Amino acid sequence: MRLFSNLKDLIKQDLIAMKNSSNIKFCAITLCALLNNKFKEEMLNEVFESDIERQAFENICLEFTLGPNKDTVKGKIREQLDNLEDMYVTKTENYYHFIHDKVYNIVVLVCGLTFLHSFIKFLRRSFIAERFCFQSNMTDNQKLIIIINEEITEKNISTD
Repeated sequence: MRLFSNLKDLIKQDLIAMKNSSNIKFCAITLCALLNNKFKEEMLNEVFESDIERQAFENICLEFTLGPNKDTVKGKIREQLDNLEDMYVTKTENYYHFIHDKVYNIVVLVCGLTFLHSFIKFLRRSFIAERFCFQSNMTDNQKLIIIINEEITEKNISTD
């Protein structure tokens, strides 16, 4: 019973451990998060719906320095997505997506802290707008406070 009462922290710790031990697995998780929780399998065959989608995919692969052989890298990403199936992701038709929205939110926070610039640049604007709002601090008008709507994101998440 204790496991389920602290599931958010368990997922966060598992993701951080994954980041530190399995570069390609963390890359697969990061791609799913960055690509709007709808990682299309055909992206692994270089079929993208938009230039932004292609740029996001290529940018994350570069961040992970996965090597020059694109076919090998894409095969490894596909393998890791299959390994993560039923644990963090599920596959429906040609899409990989997270098993639950709360898992997606936790993954976005952990991966977003790791690759902040990529997430700001490529994450859907509506994702940010739905979850965050900015409020001026009444005592110092030069500072902004970020108010986060989701309970799970209110905790300080460390990627150490």
